[in-house]
Amino acid sequence: MTHEVDEIEIKRRFWTSSVVDARLRETFPAAEVMQASVLLSGLMGEDPHDDEDSDQAVCRLMLAAIRVSQGSVLKLAAWVEAARQDPRDLIVAGEYALEIQDSGEDARGADLAEYLTWVSGRTQAPSE
Repeated sequence: MTHEVDEIEIKRRFWTSSVVDARLRETFPAAEVMQASVLLSGLMGEDPHDDEDSDQAVCRLMLAAIRVSQGSVLKLAAWVEAARQDPRDLIVAGEYALEIQDSGEDARGADLAEYLTWVSGRTQAPSE
């Protein structure tokens, strides 16, 4: 259980609007960035609370949606709609794709490494 808490803490520092913006601009063609931004705004919800935890939760969802969309506005729209039904589906698809197929600790570690590489904008995983 400690492993999960540590994993979330490691990821949490990337759940910011500046990282969302960077991954959005990197993932989508320039002509589609605005459209993708509008779609992502659908993940913000209707609660106007402005606390750090809710901002991070929204950024986490947005990053997951950007990642699983693979630069397709159509896929992004589908995932935003899916997240409105159950945001956990989007989190699992965006952060735990390998673990869905193989529930071992190796898959969890590989998912974390791949996520950190992607979310940080690096092109390869950090050496251990």
